[in-house]
Amino acid sequence: MEYDKMVLMNHSLAAMNELLKLAMIDETLWVKSLDGSVETLNVEEYAPLFTQFNCMKFRDFRTEATRVSCTMINNSPTLMEILMNKNLWVKMFPCIIGKTSTVDVISNGIGGSKSGILQWINTEIQMISNLVSVREITFLRYCHQYAEGIWVIVDVSVDLIKKGAKQCEIRNCQRFPSGCVVQDLLNGYSKVTWIEHMKYNENVVHHLYRPMVRSGLGFGAQRWMATLQRILDSDEVLFVAVGLNGEKNVGKLAQRMTHNFCAGVCGTTHQWQIVQLAKGKDVKLMKRNNISDLGEPNGIVLSATKTIWLPVKHQRLFEFLINERTRSQWDVFSNIGDFMKLVVYIPKDHNIDNNISVFQANAHGTSTNQNNMMILQDTFTDATGSLVVYARMDSLAMNMVKKIGDPSSVALFPCGIAIVPDSFQDSNDNGFCGGSLVTIGLQMLVKPFQNKTHTIESAKNANGIIKGVDNEIVDDDMFQAQHDFEDHMSAANGFDELYVICFPLSMILQSAVISFCSNMTITR
Repeated sequence: MEYDKMVLMNHSLAAMNELLKLAMIDETLWVKSLDGSVETLNVEEYAPLFTQFNCMKFRDFRTEATRVSCTMINNSPTLMEILMNKNLWVKMFPCIIGKTSTVDVISNGIGGSKSGILQWINTEIQMISNLVSVREITFLRYCHQYAEGIWVIVDVSVDLIKKGAKQCEIRNCQRFPSGCVVQDLLNGYSKVTWIEHMKYNENVVHHLYRPMVRSGLGFGAQRWMATLQRILDSDEVLFVAVGLNGEKNVGKLAQRMTHNFCAGVCGTTHQWQIVQLAKGKDVKLMKRNNISDLGEPNGIVLSATKTIWLPVKHQRLFEFLINERTRSQWDVFSNIGDFMKLVVYIPKDHNIDNNISVFQANAHGTSTNQNNMMILQDTFTDATGSLVVYARMDSLAMNMVKKIGDPSSVALFPCGIAIVPDSFQDSNDNGFCGGSLVTIGLQMLVKPFQNKTHTIESAKNANGIIKGVDNEIVDDDMFQAQHDFEDHMSAANGFDELYVICFPLSMILQSAVISFCSNMTITR
């Protein structure tokens, strides 16, 4: 559907006015959480006050609206430069934003300024889970300098524009006036108020994730703000050198690895084809053809994902996963021994757990091939969740990145674990009430000559292997099963191999974490 530019501008101005009011009004309209860190919109109070966009009702659609404010170390010009640059915006939020394109620039800035820019954007907004559908949104983004030292960026769905008695086709979600208000402070810092207001079809959200999505932890303001704070602290988007050029290049490689991992779990950025859905014990399998992407050989890239629930809080689970001494209990894909040597450590912010690391696996072993194997790892954690992404690398490739500095030619196929709280936790900080939703993702390349032979039938055949392995994975025999299914891997390729790894990994991880938590309970 085509629109006159004046209609689009008026739509954006109305959205900006609503966002400003929502940012300034405190009483009755917003309800603070128990810890005061986030506010939730009072829908009953909102409805009669704001009717411009809230006049249509849709069955099975829920409102998700949150507000967060905090002080940033950057001023408004810096934030406007990042948020209004599509490429920097995507790099800023790699775990939230998938494929993004600018359809049209409806209005340019006034006098070379960002103020007055109006863009038409298509984007994918994602949670790192195979059980939550990606939100595909077509929206307008408008930037405006409201007053001296006060800037506004507002997004609003195009399909909220009424044309006669009809509206555009309604998708699974709508973006009501959302965005941020940035106010410069005297000390060079700025106060940022971020608002996320969406209506979405809850039927496309798996029941395990519904409490979390309703709370705003999945797509709400607290997730955007936590990411914004973490990335700005590290200067990761602008690639300000943290030390040697080699560290900077390793950081670029880690960023590509994390982006590809998120895309492989969510099925975004590339054209993924679903081979098998996640039903019951089945792993979700997808594939895509790679022809020209940097850092990947030509062929079919396979992705497997599995989501499980674990009875431990997400922060404690994250600490278990990044513990080098316990890694061999769950990381069956890297096939490491009991020893990992840290050879590169790049902090990303003040939290020492948010870092990029390079490990040498089996550094005290006897195998030359194993000693040449390194693991690149990217980790971060905040109140909304945690992520551990890693990939095996040859030591020669890593040395090339550090010395020559061209990470684009290094092939990486990431593995990783995304953790989010299940939103059923109580107020007792004992680490064991409530739990975590854990998504495990693996990717690999199928050799070109195997392209035509690995079909859906291959995935079905793998189910028989998994059933046999699954029968062996019980309590005391859990870690023995790790060795049992490695025998299957030697005879498996493509879908079979990926399936054989992913499902037992989820079971081994579950057992290892429960054992770890039980031991901690005993020793406390």
